[in-house]
Amino acid sequence: MRSYWDWELTKDKNLLDILLKQAQTPQHSSMEDIAARLAGLLKQQLSTPGEELSETTRVDGLPQTLNLQNWKEGGTNYLTLGDLKDAATFRQWFQQNNMTTQSGNNPPATLETGWDQCLAIQFIYNRAQNYAANYVAESKLWSAEYLKRITQIAAETKCKLDKSSSTAVPGSTTHLSNSQQTIGQESVLVDQIAGLTPFNYNYIDFDFIKQFVDLYSQLNPTRVASMQDQITQDIKALKDLGAEDHFDVSEIRPEILATMTRNPYKFAIILYDLVKRSANLYGDFVTHYHKEIGDQDRKCLQQQSLAASIANRMFGLLSQVQEQAKRPH
Repeated sequence: MRSYWDWELTKDKNLLDILLKQAQTPQHSSMEDIAARLAGLLKQQLSTPGEELSETTRVDGLPQTLNLQNWKEGGTNYLTLGDLKDAATFRQWFQQNNMTTQSGNNPPATLETGWDQCLAIQFIYNRAQNYAANYVAESKLWSAEYLKRITQIAAETKCKLDKSSSTAVPGSTTHLSNSQQTIGQESVLVDQIAGLTPFNYNYIDFDFIKQFVDLYSQLNPTRVASMQDQITQDIKALKDLGAEDHFDVSEIRPEILATMTRNPYKFAIILYDLVKRSANLYGDFVTHYHKEIGDQDRKCLQQQSLAASIANRMFGLLSQVQEQAKRPH
């Protein structure tokens, strides 16, 4: 009989692929990356919702005015778990962000001018209920904690929740649109991407690069789409030329490259293109989301610098291969 842990692990195909690859090629120095992913997954399995979540975890982005007729509308007033610690903390957040509530067509009201506290709580409850009912793997824990905390605040303030007012039921076709959910889940994706290490001085790993690109495409599909296709094509072309999913580049030279592929010149061109495109895409992420990255900014800047350095090395390799190709045999 499978245990709960076994059952969940079998769902993480990327991790299983990496583990199998590591077992087959023990010389590869990616154990730190694997250990980090295993630790994170195991911690999630052995934790209850909210246990390992930081109080600074963003759970939603709200509009300036909360009107129950428009509860699906998102915004840029970011709400964290810490802001939902209790009713007093929530009121403080509401006031500091100059939020308002609006009933029907009445003028919006601030906390000072007679806000409707129960309306605000119901608005947020509707959204939290929707996230919890339509979660994906990455949002399961925080969406459950989000719903739990706003429900506790409703009880504390004696606001009676209308639990049928939102259409948040599993499989509902009327849940928040992808773009609206992104407003609330954007910070989760940013944190995930910032925690990745797709670039390593000693090796190229297609899985790590693809993981970064795939997550970034969820965060910013319009910007990433064309580049994602090109990177996918580059990886396929390199594998067709004999590349493994994970290979050493710490001391790569033309003569070593010649042992890896039947066409070193073409391989070097595509490898340079892959690294350059991936590095440019990572730089794009850091540029556009540097404010949201928070305390992982140093790590991201290191990855950005490392990506540029690897791209320069691959360009140097390409130049050497070109020079060798010009020499008479």
